[in-house]
Amino acid sequence: LAISIVVAAIVTGLLAHVVVEYSPHNEVSFTFLAVFCTLLAAGSALVGYPSGLIGGEADHQSGSVGTLKVQALQGSLRDGASGWSPWIVSLYWALGCAVAAAGLFGILSLFLNGRPFTFLLVWAWSLLVAGVGMVVPGAFGRRKGLLVAGRRYHGLPLTDGAPENLLRRFWLSGGLPVSALSAFSNAGLAWAAYRWGVDSHRLGSDLLASVVITAALTYLTGHQWGKADVGARRLEIPNDMHLPRRVRLGPQGVIIGAIVLVIVLTLASHILGNPPGLAGAVALRALAGLLAGAMGFALGAASGAVNGEAERRESAHEEGNGVLNRFESEAGVVHGLND
Repeated sequence: LAISIVVAAIVTGLLAHVVVEYSPHNEVSFTFLAVFCTLLAAGSALVGYPSGLIGGEADHQSGSVGTLKVQALQGSLRDGASGWSPWIVSLYWALGCAVAAAGLFGILSLFLNGRPFTFLLVWAWSLLVAGVGMVVPGAFGRRKGLLVAGRRYHGLPLTDGAPENLLRRFWLSGGLPVSALSAFSNAGLAWAAYRWGVDSHRLGSDLLASVVITAALTYLTGHQWGKADVGARRLEIPNDMHLPRRVRLGPQGVIIGAIVLVIVLTLASHILGNPPGLAGAVALRALAGLLAGAMGFALGAASGAVNGEAERRESAHEEGNGVLNRFESEAGVVHGLND
């Protein structure tokens, strides 16, 4: 919750400063504020719900949060994280948050229409709307993830989706939506930075920080996603597949991939023109977000899945050895009594 609020404060503060600075007389109309906040509410819900869903499931699997059987009975019979389900539900949340925000500003228009809004007011309203749009769907998603994981833990009936192979799960139903959101965010921030005074030449050439930050954030998201998928048995991992105890090409792979991406994108910037115009710089940033998001999420998800599966097999092996040792010990005691 605290991290969500801090992120929302930073992003909305940056965007509010840009839109006010770019507007005549450094103020915006009520109509602009209503549209701006409605879009923020929808975008925040798109991120908040799936993050809360997977985070809740992962926390339950790790043992940091538990549920009683009577609590798990309240959970849905359907696994809400299989396939495209989390993104479809997040779209409904985004639509609902957008409608709620539009309705709120429709009521406020009776009192505030025609009044200009300066930076602090734009920031306060946008932070309120974006914060609620992220926290509320995230809380519902987290509750659903915890209860579904609880049903699985207590052996209660649960309709799981068909297990998916690694490539389909991490590139299509997971990586594609994440990379699309990453591309949209990077393009929006590039436009905002340009309006804030950053020239297009710098936007088109200084890509390392953007690529590394995007790849790192999506890597962490993917790692949690992969580990949760393994715990929920949503992945097809053959039992005879040899797995290392730890994936060595994790964060190192992100750094290597980020450097390669920067080199490729720098060459692309020369094709777009040197210096590139605003459209070229925004397109380049969007491409950087798309590729870095896909790479970071895929590496993180694969790392989390392999590590989680290796830990599960080791735990099952140790448990099997413990049962075998107890059986042999009890058999020895019985044999000694018979003698």
